[in-house]
Amino acid sequence: MNVDHPSRRPKSDILSLIALHKKEASLASLIAFVLLVACINSYLTNPEESKIVSSTRLASLEESTGGNTLSEITLGEVTYSGSKTMPYYHCGPLPLPGSPDNEHMTELVLLHGAAFTKEDWRDSGILQSLCDVNDGSTGAEDQSIRKLSDSRYYYPRPLSVTALDLPVPGEGDIFYDAIQSLASQHVLSGNPVVIVSPSAGGRAIVSLGEMAVAASSSSEEEEDEEEQRDQRQTPPLLEKTIKAWIPVASGAVLRTTDEVLELFPKVGVEILSINGNLDYAGRRSTERLVDVCGAKGVELKGTHPVYLDSPEEFVDEVLKFMIEKEL
Repeated sequence: MNVDHPSRRPKSDILSLIALHKKEASLASLIAFVLLVACINSYLTNPEESKIVSSTRLASLEESTGGNTLSEITLGEVTYSGSKTMPYYHCGPLPLPGSPDNEHMTELVLLHGAAFTKEDWRDSGILQSLCDVNDGSTGAEDQSIRKLSDSRYYYPRPLSVTALDLPVPGEGDIFYDAIQSLASQHVLSGNPVVIVSPSAGGRAIVSLGEMAVAASSSSEEEEDEEEQRDQRQTPPLLEKTIKAWIPVASGAVLRTTDEVLELFPKVGVEILSINGNLDYAGRRSTERLVDVCGAKGVELKGTHPVYLDSPEEFVDEVLKFMIEKEL
């Protein structure tokens, strides 16, 4: 059997093979180098990106057994009001459908102002600071807030945090649809939530109050006594959706009626109003909520988006308020 041994091949063929191997090796090295540079660049430009998961993780109160999984930020999207889509960030436990364990966690929902998005909650570090309290949630009876590190705080219950990209200014029915869609996807439990609404984001919450007042006025004029009774037995969307409200310099507060604002404490909604010391309109909003609703008012150093000017102090006040009100 004749074998074409390399030593018997023409010299030109051997040189061609060597050149080909060198070319392939160079190409492979170039590809590996480009991929390495891309990975390094991705990390340097956005080192926190590794903490973002592309879909909401199926971690419930029952399934979460420690570690830092509950402080991990996940990215998801839901469809609401027919065909509208809404991206969101989430961290913390997910609810167990129909489980009484859902009552043992706090659900905090973050809206945004007209000039901002959910990304500002993440970029400012506020979202991660709120998520990190799950690393220290022990259920202890110590009702004080203590910093666990420079960016981590204590909270006595598991904390679910959801930052929404809901269009603003929006109406109450749209906000309600979005919350219900999150509940149908088991991101939220469907129980009333604590809502933070900076600036124009507060319009949706005030709108819920206006809808409740309008429904109440309509039922009083209704002649059918049975229908009136049915309407009185059905809680308004405000009461079904929100158990506490944290407006930040909400202009909608200044443009609605006392009757609407008075409804919030009547249905048991606790209010913490926050404004910046350099924001005159925001201060007026806080003063009105304090006067009409008996809200707690807090002024931090900063401008209209004071939560971005004083993020650590903002997180402190939010957690302190939720602990004080046992939310």
